[in-house]
Amino acid sequence: MRTRSPGLLLVLLCAAVASCGSPSAQRGASGPQDVTAAPVAGRVEPGIEVVAWSTDAPLARIAAALREVSRNADAPLPPEAGALWEAHGFRAYRVPVSQLERLRVAAGAPPRAVRNWLGQALVWTEAVGAPESRTGQTVALEAERLRLGPGRLRLLVRSWVAPEPGERGVAPVLHVELMPQHHDASRPMSGESLFAAPSIAATDQGQLFTRLWVRYTARSADEAVVLIAVPPGTDLDQLADSAQRAADAAAAGAPTGIGQVVRAGSRDESTAPGPSVESIGPGTGPLAATIPTIGEAMLLSTVHAPRAPASSDAAAEQAAARPPVTRRTIVVLVPRLPDGYTLLP
Repeated sequence: MRTRSPGLLLVLLCAAVASCGSPSAQRGASGPQDVTAAPVAGRVEPGIEVVAWSTDAPLARIAAALREVSRNADAPLPPEAGALWEAHGFRAYRVPVSQLERLRVAAGAPPRAVRNWLGQALVWTEAVGAPESRTGQTVALEAERLRLGPGRLRLLVRSWVAPEPGERGVAPVLHVELMPQHHDASRPMSGESLFAAPSIAATDQGQLFTRLWVRYTARSADEAVVLIAVPPGTDLDQLADSAQRAADAAAAGAPTGIGQVVRAGSRDESTAPGPSVESIGPGTGPLAATIPTIGEAMLLSTVHAPRAPASSDAAAEQAAARPPVTRRTIVVLVPRLPDGYTLLP
């Protein structure tokens, strides 16, 4: 099926209608948990789907899983933008869609996922967001600190299909733009009111982090972009190596801790409990900053053990002794493209 258009605007409007019978999109429908499947039965138009996984696995395990499935893949973001996103706690990977289920299992995420079909979101639309903070929070902006009021951090997305000339003629591509935002809790979300505007007026919803605006282009429906939160300066290859050594030692039946680097504290070093920080690997890499970056504040949360009934003192003591768990959100951006374009002369 072909999309005909005399101009870019008509191309964008026609793409969603003309590609509804796309065979390439229909081939993906293999099951409810398969991210290659259309998010809603019969929905095969082009655009972008956002899938969010939740996992309590340590960062070293996730780093090893990502390295395995993203080998030989180009970075999805431009170099300068990628470096800036890393400085603010985000890492982006290009992963074959065929490897997403393998990544989910290796990262320890359950089959249940949050799926959000955005299609061609021509206006800024929320893709994923953190839980609301009623008291506000402070985030690290490189060398600065920013105090945010009550609200929540979220990732806004815009996407549209456009033609791109190539050696084999004009092919469809999907342009995707990303930008973090802090949604002010005192301002209503679009859709909360019956008479609210149908689109998100981003400038009216809270503070936009415009310096982190980035655009990438999806030229194939076979590759997705995966976003995770990582403390700046973390060597993920080193973490992945440590995870692999631990897995190899466990497979060989070695006692826990073999191969890990342990640093003994000096006599002058205080043993008093300090601020809670996430452990990102056994003896490798920096500790997470006590003040999180935007990426960490958006995609990480701390989960405490559930409270036991008041009558169960032993259970309450056990729950209190359990350390809090860092829960990660892994964001997957899956593109869907039409079969092709035929531009009118």
